[in-house]
Amino acid sequence: MILFNVALSQTLSPWMYQKIKDRRVADIAGVAYGSLVLIAIVNLLLIAFAPEIVSIFAPRAYAKATWIVPPIAMSVFFIFAFDLFAKFEFYYERTSLIMIASVIGAVLKVALNYWLIPILGYEVAGYKTLTCYVMYAAVHYWFMNRICREKLGTLPYDRKILGLITLTFLAVGFLFLGGYHSVVLRYLLILITAVVGFSKRDYLMTIVNQMLRVRKPI
Repeated sequence: MILFNVALSQTLSPWMYQKIKDRRVADIAGVAYGSLVLIAIVNLLLIAFAPEIVSIFAPRAYAKATWIVPPIAMSVFFIFAFDLFAKFEFYYERTSLIMIASVIGAVLKVALNYWLIPILGYEVAGYKTLTCYVMYAAVHYWFMNRICREKLGTLPYDRKILGLITLTFLAVGFLFLGGYHSVVLRYLLILITAVVGFSKRDYLMTIVNQMLRVRKPI
């Protein structure tokens, strides 16, 4: 999933930097929302079929690892999200803000490791990772808005749309996690999700077409 993140991020980076340079940040939002939806779908596929994937790629002794796949996969979504926000920090060379966000994330990770793992076991590591990346993305989002108000006089993303995409992704991800107790329930959830996805196929094709247009020279 991280490799998928990197590939999509590298596709978007030159296009986004050019839009920031041209002060046309309003053009970024639609593509950013679409890319977040795409990342969410790919990670939800991993979460939905995690029991089968773990059984194929790992010995039976690692079966319990299935339960930490969802929070770690959800973390990948927030890794991609903070990259969308941090591009503004990189463009305007606000490296001190990037350092502050990194220090906050590192301190939180060490503190949660020290405090929670001895009490709750290794399973909590997945949720610790998710918590840290949610915080990391939130800090970068705050810094991005601060920079954009100062340099551009406008904000690139709508907070409500970002929130809707994020909360929907988390809700569906945890629903699949709850479905791990029952194969029938999990596959029923997969079927419902597939039906919803099919009903939104035109929107999904629009996202794919946006990504293809971004790859073309500006």
